[in-house]
Amino acid sequence: LNFSETVLANTLVPTAVTLLNPNAPGAQLNLSAPSSVLPYGAAICLALSPADLNALKLHPELAKNASTTFLAVSTNFVEDVHANGADAVLTSNPLPVGRFIADAVAPV
Repeated sequence: LNFSETVLANTLVPTAVTLLNPNAPGAQLNLSAPSSVLPYGAAICLALSPADLNALKLHPELAKNASTTFLAVSTNFVEDVHANGADAVLTSNPLPVGRFIADAVAPV
């Protein structure tokens, strides 16, 4: 996740994040908890939890490629270094992903 300024990774609220496909009604997933959050200044790497990955598998029309992966967040999603909340991104006008990396690891 990239931001216009430095954010505090320890303020990230994963439940404020929704993955969705606006072209497939009902194809959305509210995240529960990350398995890890790695800060990189104005970027955060958010790894999905096993529970969220399993829930994602129930939505075959979601997060298969860049055209099926959009993001919405509420204002309590994360804070910057001045304790300002993020701007909300509504599900009615979600952000497309800037870069999509497909899963290349086969199940074992």
